[in-house]
Amino acid sequence: MKKKRILFIDYIRALAILMVIMCHVIDVNCLFWLGYQEMSGARQIILYTLLIFGRCGVPLFLMITGYLLLDRDYSDGKWKSFYLHKWLYLLLVTEIWFAIYEVFAVCVQGKPFVWKDFVLRLLFIEEPVLSHAWYLPVILGLYLLLPVFALVWKKLSNRGCLITVILLWALVLLLQNFAQESMAQHITYAMYMLIGGAYKRWHTALVEHKKAAYTIYSLAGIFALAGCEGYLWLQHRRGENVSLWYDHAGIVLLSLALFGFAMFLVQKNCSFVERLSQDSFGIYLIHNMIALMMMPWLSQWNSNLYLKMILTYLLVWGIAWGLVRLIGKIPYVGDWILYKRRLK
Repeated sequence: MKKKRILFIDYIRALAILMVIMCHVIDVNCLFWLGYQEMSGARQIILYTLLIFGRCGVPLFLMITGYLLLDRDYSDGKWKSFYLHKWLYLLLVTEIWFAIYEVFAVCVQGKPFVWKDFVLRLLFIEEPVLSHAWYLPVILGLYLLLPVFALVWKKLSNRGCLITVILLWALVLLLQNFAQESMAQHITYAMYMLIGGAYKRWHTALVEHKKAAYTIYSLAGIFALAGCEGYLWLQHRRGENVSLWYDHAGIVLLSLALFGFAMFLVQKNCSFVERLSQDSFGIYLIHNMIALMMMPWLSQWNSNLYLKMILTYLLVWGIAWGLVRLIGKIPYVGDWILYKRRLK
């Protein structure tokens, strides 16, 4: 029996990939944050806002994972099927794309090929050669722990799930205070997945108190946006490279609010959104290579920054999506290498 699609999940997934593309469009147009230091205050605010919403893309993807997979049954050997048909499959796809990225880095970016570094990247010991690929090992790690998380999750009450998320966030803030950024980031990724699971647990209760939920989401979103803007502005004032990662409290709050709004606002199916949602992972795999290929051209084009960013965005999105559609038509291999049918 064909599973019924969850409409708001399609919208969130489509929105998430558009946000992720925004982050890398800002990257290639502003020389990886350094360009912020030479811009006017008004332009910085605009770019900061785009960056803040762009940073919500990955959290939304992780929350979708928790919403769809955390409450599934992994008992009686079903965890074996999960590892074989999802985790092992994603591992093979990841290794193939890591090899593709290595070829891209050597042939397009002119980087030297070093066998040792390549093998270490395949083993996830060294950072991926392309920046966006850090997300793939994170998903593999979360999938590896997912059946264990699910077993514990099912034993918790709805209130217990909420308390667990709050305690994890408190732990993240504590680790940040002691400069344990790497550990805080990895716990944050797991926390996003649990937030998605908590949303599913509390879905009915939230619908019954929709007006109160709207108020909370609105206040959280405004507070989060203002907090992130202030954080980036302070970095600029100090002369630092402007950066904002997914463990920032403002990104957590804003992502949570966006997910909640989508649960209530989405009522109708849209074929465009559904197709974009289905192709989102493939677009993620390809889009940054398109953006990086455009960097030499962008550095020589002395036109209006906003026009450059709009054109860059449309080209990166359009070309990446077009390639995904073409690859998907390859018999047997196309959908497989894009991990397309496993993310519904």
